[in-house]
Amino acid sequence: MNFLNSQAAKAEMKKAVNVGTTSAKTATAPKKKLTKAAQAKVQKAKAANEKWERPSLVGIHRMMAGTDLKAGVLLHHIVFEWCNRNKKLERDGREWLAHSRDAWAQAAGLTFAEFKNTALPRLKQECSGFLTMRAMGNGSDKKLWVSINDMAMMEHYNHVTGMPLDMYKAQLEGIGPGFQKPPSYAYSASL
Repeated sequence: MNFLNSQAAKAEMKKAVNVGTTSAKTATAPKKKLTKAAQAKVQKAKAANEKWERPSLVGIHRMMAGTDLKAGVLLHHIVFEWCNRNKKLERDGREWLAHSRDAWAQAAGLTFAEFKNTALPRLKQECSGFLTMRAMGNGSDKKLWVSINDMAMMEHYNHVTGMPLDMYKAQLEGIGPGFQKPPSYAYSASL
């Protein structure tokens, strides 16, 4: 029993317990001992991590579409098609893309119900400043025509990407001014 109470035994036991609890990723040098080169390396690593923590294009398109995921996916597909299609239709002095509503939904990976009930109305509401959508044709030949105003879209894009990450996260979570949920029972607020 005397051995367990001695300082040497306690130190050796503490050393044995702490073996393997740190790794190269968790071990840090004291700030005072870091050289300028090491400090520069740490800053460079932080900058690289921040680059990967930014929202992806789908996330940015989701924000442009009013934080709705289905509308964001549809907008992402529309912008992808717009940027990669060399030949577009010309009408009324504008360029257009035209597909059936089923084709737009399927290409974006949405069900027709998700497309019709959620994504399309949300895009019309949130992206009307740069996205024009028109139904043209009759019967089975009816198509949804889409046109993008590139300059207005870039302004909207710059507004969304200029948002600090904490505001971006809050907006996705629906936190803050303008995102308060109304009470489920309207008269409960007055009680």
